[in-house]
This record gives sequence, structure tokens and C-alpha cells, in this order.
Amino acid sequence: MNWLYDKFGYVGRVGWATDCFGHSHSQAALLNELGMEMQGIERFDERYTHLRTGGPLLEFYWATRSDSNNITYGGLMTHVRYFNHEPADYLRRSDGRAVAGEFNQVIPNMKKLYGKNLLYKFFGNDFEEFIAKEFEVVEDSLKEVNKMDKCNNYHYGNPTEYMKRLQEYFKSEAKLQNRYYDLMPDWDAGRYWSGYFTTDPLLKKVCKDYSRLLNFYKKSLVQSYSQGKIHLGEELKKVQPMEELLAIMQHHDGITATSKHHIEMQMISKMNASRDVIMKEFKSAQSLPQYFHCDLYANNNECTIEPSVVSDFHLILYSFGTSRKERVEVKLPDGKYFRLVGDIYWEIYCLKDQYKDCRIIMQVPIHPNNVTIHFGAIGLDFIQPYIISPSNVTEGEHNGATFKLVGSESLRYEFGNHYFVVSYVQSAANGYLRDSTNWTKFGNRIDGKEVVRSGFYIMENDGNLTNTGSITGMKVLLGETYAKIVLTFNVQIEVIITLEKDLPNVLDIATTFTPPSPALNDYFLQVKSDIRGNNDFFHDANGYLVMRRVFDQRPDYEFKPVAGDKINANTYPTTSFAYIKNSVDKMLVSLDRAEGVAIWEQDSLLMNFDRLASDDGKGAAEGYPYMIKNVFRHRVAITKVTDDLERQWQKQYDEPIIALYGVTQG
Repeated sequence: MNWLYDKFGYVGRVGWATDCFGHSHSQAALLNELGMEMQGIERFDERYTHLRTGGPLLEFYWATRSDSNNITYGGLMTHVRYFNHEPADYLRRSDGRAVAGEFNQVIPNMKKLYGKNLLYKFFGNDFEEFIAKEFEVVEDSLKEVNKMDKCNNYHYGNPTEYMKRLQEYFKSEAKLQNRYYDLMPDWDAGRYWSGYFTTDPLLKKVCKDYSRLLNFYKKSLVQSYSQGKIHLGEELKKVQPMEELLAIMQHHDGITATSKHHIEMQMISKMNASRDVIMKEFKSAQSLPQYFHCDLYANNNECTIEPSVVSDFHLILYSFGTSRKERVEVKLPDGKYFRLVGDIYWEIYCLKDQYKDCRIIMQVPIHPNNVTIHFGAIGLDFIQPYIISPSNVTEGEHNGATFKLVGSESLRYEFGNHYFVVSYVQSAANGYLRDSTNWTKFGNRIDGKEVVRSGFYIMENDGNLTNTGSITGMKVLLGETYAKIVLTFNVQIEVIITLEKDLPNVLDIATTFTPPSPALNDYFLQVKSDIRGNNDFFHDANGYLVMRRVFDQRPDYEFKPVAGDKINANTYPTTSFAYIKNSVDKMLVSLDRAEGVAIWEQDSLLMNFDRLASDDGKGAAEGYPYMIKNVFRHRVAITKVTDDLERQWQKQYDEPIIALYGVTQG
């Protein structure tokens, strides 16, 4: 919208979402806040049209209602385009003449579904220009249709013009109905397209972190401007290409992995390079040395010191968010510990093993202040020694909480009257290859020959769960204020779970995972507890409002799920958190990137942290045989339903702490 105004002096009021894989009604409220009034959308569960209670409703005022507080927010007039866009050349006969019959078949159906004579039909196609010869075909067809007297007024226009006509129509001839529900998940060609919520987790993480850092930087510019240090307009010109870079990768062909793999890697490289530019500009604006830096936030409290730092160093913490208490782990190079130098008292505890994990309990100040901490290398006699258990223990205890392996597949953690069970599971995928004429089923593995075939894939898992691997070892590091449980598997999974003395109800779970092969699988972190919901779970929508999802149900239309839909039909896009609750407590899971989340057996949440299925021809039909290592971070807790811990964690994630460190001069 800013670009349109800057370039053309035009304020956009109409939006058009052509190819989203499902639609969130929270997006309508967000667009409303930006000043938009109307939108046209397509791609949705087509059963909504035919099975909706009360009949089709394809034009409505899309209001946004939060399921956590039942408050209704703003929205948009919305047109759901049931009839897809298509090239005009399909209207030609083999002899080149126009075929008016195609229009005659479509128009009565449109009048029936939309319930009016004011209709809109779009022509065009992906990667094709709608040139003059296409208009000739439409013109010829329209002449034939007019002869048959099926419609007496045709007009060339565009989505904006139609939406304005629609607005006038609902003011004078009909009442516009409200709708309060989203259109998730997308169901098309007999399959759920929910894999897009999870595909390409590396790119999703890079985009989210880049967005966080960019927002941090813009806040720092506003602060510098308020102090009279900079000319804001000039600095914001530097920010625009950064915002455009992020916008490109948030396009559906970027973030859902339908781009070529080498293009994605190139864009990730560009974002990483841009991150370095942001930090260089930030340090310069703050008159800071060009120190190393770490980004710290709710799901990642680690700052690893570079091996080149071998002497005393400064650590400077910046936050342009709210004041909060946060734990930070400073990981030093091997053989190096640190102590505090200065007149501010901090509680410091270190782990005595190869991790060299040190934790600071601190209060981060409200901007624009910052805190400077001085450290130096010391001996181990200063620090409470940690107890390292044998390499292959099966159970342990930390400050009254107990943990033990359950078989060789999961870890059970008990505290007070509650428990967690953490495990890693997978579900095999069923695949369908669509070519120009039909759908052809293929097997459960991708091979090179199948990957390069024409057409595209729609994937979904089979609705069954099996263990991803067996736990081959558990190591426990016990300390005074916190502990770590390290699990290793017989596949490429390592899990580090951090426990806090003063937060026994919280687990920080860091999963390092590399897919073992290009098998068509969905991989899940499964978290189970004693909290059971009412056949439902809750999650954020775009980090904005909270949605309630009832297992195997849709709010205003019916469908008959099959066995394979157990996961697919109940997987929803989550960007920040999800939880199961009863009347007293809730089990909460916080995410570090967008993931598909589903409920399982009423007491478990499935976080789909990696998908090796090939949605929509991942990589533009090149397949996706790339085994990319990722570190996924989830924070889980059992807390009271009246608490807002999920929003506190979300705020901490969205408002990072920037840690700068470097060798002390002099």
C-alpha cells in the first residue's frame, strides 16, 4: 500500500488473494486496520459452498472474532471467487471460432451460487499475459451469448471495479451477511493442502527472525530520531529494500517451498547478508564497536561466544521492547568460564562439562537504556559444581521433579500433580501426481525419475503415527538452579530439554533434526499431558487472535472425514502458540516458527516440525530431496487458564534482546 501511494499517489482499498492455501479471518481484521475495505479471495474447502448450513454464502462481511474472549473485531467485505481464473483460449473451437456454449454453462451456475445477476468472471492464467488475441476470443463468445439472450450487459472491468459495484449492490438491493469463521484448512481435488503450514522450516525460521530483527532496527531508528541523531526519512529509504526482500519470500511461492531450491537458498543468503547490514548500521547509530552479536528471544536464550574471543570481553544487552525477566545462556569456548566484574550483582551458574553453559538471571531494562556487563576468565572453584550423570541413565530427579524414559521412545516428566510425555513420531504420506489429464497414485518414496515428471503433487499423511526413532542414550546435567536432559536417537535427532528450579511447570525443548532420507513423511514433536480438552484445541491466528478448533468439525458446514483425515483434516496453521485446556489448567506449546499443529487423542498436540512430502511440486516440480539440518525450539508449560503466559512468550519472541560482545579494549 505504501509503494502504491509513493509511486502513483493511489491508496489501495481492495485486495485480491489469488492463491492462498486456505484463508484466515484474522487477516481480514489486519487488512481492515490498514485501511482496506474489500477483498476477493479464492482457494478454499470447496465443500463449504455445497454443504454450508443455510446454503451458499460466497459474498459476506468477514468479521473477526477471537475464541479466547468472544470479542468481535473489524473485517472486510469479501467476495469468494468460486469459479477459477482461466485463459481465454479454452473458448476456441478447433477451427478457431469462439464457443459461446462455455459461457452458457457457467452463467446459470454462477447466478445460482451467488444468488444474483451481478456476476464477475476472471480470465488469465499463471505466467501468461492476457494479450489482445485473448480479448478477441472473449469478444466473439460474448457476441454469440448475446444472440442467445442469456445476459444483456457485459462489461470489461477489474476486481476493484467489481467490488465497488458489489458494495453499491448490497447498499441498495440486498443485505450483506456477516461471517465469523475462517476457511481452514484448504481442501482441493480431494486432498488437504495443510502441508504448506510446515513445508521448508528453514526458510520459515529465517523469514521470522529477519522480520523480528528488522522491526527491532526500525524501533532503534525511531529512538535515534527522537534524540535528534538522525534524519528519519533518509534512514527509512535504507529500510525499504529490506522490507521488499522479506515481502518477496512471504509470497506463497516462496514460503511454501514451491520455488526452486536454489532460489530459496539464494534468498536465504540475501536475508542473512541483510541481517549483517542491519547490525552494522545499528552499531554505528549507537556509536558501538563492531562487536559480535547474538539475537535472544523466548525460544532461544543462547549466546555462543566465538572461539576467537580468548580474553576478557564486554557483553552489552539491548531491548527496545518491554521490561522483562529473561534467562540467557552464554556459551564460552572450551576451557573458558567467566565471572562478573563490576558493581551490579548477578546470579551466575555454569555447567561443568563440554557445553560450558552459563546462565544469567537478569532484568532487561525498558528502552532506551542498556546494561553493560564485564566478564573475565576464572577457575572452577568459584562455581557450584554440576553433577554429570552416566551416559545411558534411564531416569533422574531435579528439585522434586522426576523424569524417566518410557520404553525407548519417549520421556516422561512429572512435577506436582501434572506430567508431560515428550516423543517424536512420524506419519507416512500418500501421494498423488496430477498431470494434464488425470491423477495417478504413486508410492511412498520419491525417486529421481518421479520427481522430474510434469504436473504437481498434492501430499497428505495417512493419519497413522509411528515412532521416528529409538532413544539410544540419555545424559543428565544437574545443577542448583537448572538442569539439562540430553537425548540421542538412533536416527539423526538430538534433544536438549532444559528444566528450571523456579519454573518446574516449563520445559524448553531444543530438537536438532536432519531428515534421514527423502521418504514421504511428516515428522512431529508430540507433547502429551494430563490436561484433556473438550475434543478441541486453541491456537493463534497470524499471531493475532485465538481460534478454537473442534476435532473433525467445521463451524458452518458439514463434511464426512475418512480415516486418513485424522491428522490432515485437523491440522491448522500456527505461528506463535497452541494449547489444550480444561476448566482449570491448560497445556501450552510455544513455537519458534510457523508450523502445522493438530490435536491427537484429546491430550496431545502434534507439532509438524518438518515435512518431506512434496506439496504442489515443491521446488516447482523438482521435488525436494534436500536433507537440511534444522534446530527447532519449543517451550511447553502447564499453567492456569486465567494466565496469559502464551502472550508473554509471544511478546518476548517478537521483541528480541540483542546481545553484543567483544574483547575488552585496554
